[in-house]
Amino acid sequence: GLLLETKSKDMARLVARNSPLHFSEWDLIHQARLGLLPLHGAPGYQPPDKSCRRCGQPMETTAHVLNVCVNNMGRMTSRHDAILDRLQEAINKAGHTTHKNRAYGNSSLRPDLVVDTDDGAL
Repeated sequence: GLLLETKSKDMARLVARNSPLHFSEWDLIHQARLGLLPLHGAPGYQPPDKSCRRCGQPMETTAHVLNVCVNNMGRMTSRHDAILDRLQEAINKAGHTTHKNRAYGNSSLRPDLVVDTDDGAL
């Protein structure tokens, strides 16, 4: 996993320790973060057709594949729900009460997560 040194709040001080990820997985993470994946719309890659191979949208970019492509919607939802579950678990362990996917107050708003505090909900 990644650990943040407690003496510094600088995100550049993240240090990998005992990570279950292999080098190829770290490589994929950094390629995605820097926009260097071998996608049709990636900078420096000039295929004759830049459209998405899965859904046919005009430009296959990292942002499209990870966030918009309808063929990946199930994976996106699973990823979102997994992150939400981890957040809820961490907040609950800190002693707060949380509510997931419930209407807030009298409004029609339904936030992903509501945290109850002594002063009211966040």
